Amino acid sequence: MAGEQRPPTRWKGKHGEMTGPDWKKSKDARKQALKQLKELKLLKKLDKQRAEQQRTIEEQMKKKELKGRLYTISVALPGSVLDNAQSPEFRTYLAGQIARACTVFSVDEIVVFDEQGEDAK
Repeated sequence: MAGEQRPPTRWKGKHGEMTGPDWKKSKDARKQALKQLKELKLLKKLDKQRAEQQRTIEEQMKKKELKGRLYTISVALPGSVLDNAQSPEFRTYLAGQIARACTVFSVDEIVVFDEQGEDAK
């Protein structure tokens, strides 16, 4: 009996804990499972962040669309304004000045009306 070799017995620690190679395998498996859980959490977090960013971008786009005015600024000019100019260059200059002034005040529409009406025909 003294010369016989026995297979090594696995010792169990307190409360039936595993020891030796089984312990290492189970510890590695737990680590792997924890790692996978952390990766899943990170992926979910990333998805939430991307969805939130997409939502904020969509909200900003909607706000930009709604920023327009609900009214129109119009200017009415008599057709005789350009008739008073003595030369074609001065007429062009006068039309440019009117257009610049309307641009400064964000005029949407310029209406040129005929003062004489149907009598001119």
